[in-house]
Amino acid sequence: YRCDWSSDVCSSDLQVIAADFTFIARLDREAYTSKTQALVVDGALTDNLEYSLAHTPCANAADDSYCIYPCGIQQLFPQDQLLVDLGVEGYVGTPLHDLHGGVLGIVVAMYRRPIENPELITTLFSIFSGRIEAEMERQDYEKQLQQLNSKLEEKVTRRTAELSKALTDLQQMQSQLVESEKMAALGNLVAGIAHEVNSPLGVAVTTQGVIERQFDQLEQQLAANQLS
Repeated sequence: YRCDWSSDVCSSDLQVIAADFTFIARLDREAYTSKTQALVVDGALTDNLEYSLAHTPCANAADDSYCIYPCGIQQLFPQDQLLVDLGVEGYVGTPLHDLHGGVLGIVVAMYRRPIENPELITTLFSIFSGRIEAEMERQDYEKQLQQLNSKLEEKVTRRTAELSKALTDLQQMQSQLVESEKMAALGNLVAGIAHEVNSPLGVAVTTQGVIERQFDQLEQQLAANQLS
């Protein structure tokens, strides 16, 4: 069969493996689980699945060991119900490494019958693993790049919002400043008008006082018959 997982990572013809079940899985150390990235059943791609590594031969491959069980795998791992349900007899598992040498996943072939050439299958897996590892690393870097781009977009959006708010605040301050200047100019105008009005009013009040005093004197002189 041919497996075209993630841009021809496994596009090479794998008929020589002739496995009933083949999958590439990524490990989750914290959850101690494995999630398939490509799962082939009887020569056809099928839905991926996630399973616990506990009590499975995959746990050995996850610990950076090449696992070869030509037959009797169910007896060796009796608590692995998946092996029983699938009727698996033979198992080959190979670890996949990242650029730093850590195990990031596994590639596995399982058979319903005893394996006749496990060493050949392991050799082929070793050859294919380099391309698989490179593709998984590429996917990881793509994911990191997308996350960085997403964070950058969020930062740009947040910064744009902050600048927009700052611009709005500045416009409001400018508007308030213009209004303040208008009020100041109006205050100066009112003060000038008040001064112009108060000056003649002051003269009028003073004059009225003088006239009032002179009138009192005149009235007194008139009452005393002192006018000539």
